[in-house]
Amino acid sequence: MLTLLQYSSPNYYGDGPGAMFGVGGMLFGILSYLLCAYSLYKLYKQAGEENAWFAFIPILMFIPLIKIAKKPLWWILLTLIPLVNIVITVILYMRLSQAFGKSSAYAIGIILLPFIFLPMLAFGNPVYNPAAVPDETGSSF
Repeated sequence: MLTLLQYSSPNYYGDGPGAMFGVGGMLFGILSYLLCAYSLYKLYKQAGEENAWFAFIPILMFIPLIKIAKKPLWWILLTLIPLVNIVITVILYMRLSQAFGKSSAYAIGIILLPFIFLPMLAFGNPVYNPAAVPDETGSSF
């Protein structure tokens, strides 16, 4: 028992590098979240959404996105179902890029690297064209 308490790990650098990696990862996550949320806020404002501040709240951020994508509002429930939410998010970002005149390849960029492609879209003088997305809000279950 005493030998187990006296054992030290063969970590010659101490705990500093691991702690710095954790803090750095946390800061990167917070900054990329804020950058993506602010980019969505700008896009929502450009699209004329009155609740653009929803972009900063994790679940509510889908409500203006669903409106811009012209999907039924009950799709917010689909974003709460595991694995289904991935498909729904892909569809919503495809239609978001379509509404701002971008291609499907750009939407894939938003899905894979949102902290790069969302700011590129938001700060690159986006032109919102609501006619580019077909209206499917009248759909039922």
